[in-house]
Amino acid sequence: NTSNVSLPNQAERFGTDVAIDAITGAYRVVVGAPDWTGVNAGQGRAFVFEGSGASWQRVARLSSDAGLPASEASLEAKNGEHFGSSVALDGNYVVVGAPDREGIAAQQGAAYVFYELVNQGSNTGSTWTRSSGTSGSGRLSASAPAENDHFGQTVVVSGDRVVAGIPGFNEVAGRADVGSIRTYRTSTPTGPIPAVGNTISVPNLGSYRVAPPAELLTHGSSNYGSRSHYDPASGQLFI
Repeated sequence: NTSNVSLPNQAERFGTDVAIDAITGAYRVVVGAPDWTGVNAGQGRAFVFEGSGASWQRVARLSSDAGLPASEASLEAKNGEHFGSSVALDGNYVVVGAPDREGIAAQQGAAYVFYELVNQGSNTGSTWTRSSGTSGSGRLSASAPAENDHFGQTVVVSGDRVVAGIPGFNEVAGRADVGSIRTYRTSTPTGPIPAVGNTISVPNLGSYRVAPPAELLTHGSSNYGSRSHYDPASGQLFI
């Protein structure tokens, strides 16, 4: 069965990245469309579908600015940030990367975490809320963003852990683009992350640690962190 965007935008590249997870009695799929043009060209968006067999429905349409007050939304959805270049899904969590987001540095990148707030009896269905920080957009980024970091080029989530790749990370010693990753976990053991997020009382993510760059690299550009996979059964992270 084919699932499409609503009001498709020419050349938005729907399907650039996809993730799937089993939910009760069905499946959930998240799909990125990083070249979608909304307020700005190439800001990107992502979709969440649920169903099985030939029956699927869209349950969420996500973007970096959606659902925010106008004063906060204006700070998101940057031109060419390519939200939806990477997507990840586990249970009630969806993570979306925007690796070309402009900030204090060009193409420093960012990632966003969303959480399904299950229907509490209103008969309006579930809603999706931002699940990081204490106010604002919930944007995750490197602790010291640098030009062409491309934070969020790849993202993974499993249980209470989120990992974001930073393939353009440069070593302090001078080796360029050796790459790195940053990992997060829920705030129960560590406290809220030092970044913006929402005010709704749902599981929030806390900064866990910054992983070291790849060992024994001799070339100037390794793209370490550009792809990753977490295996929950063995507890292994492959980068």
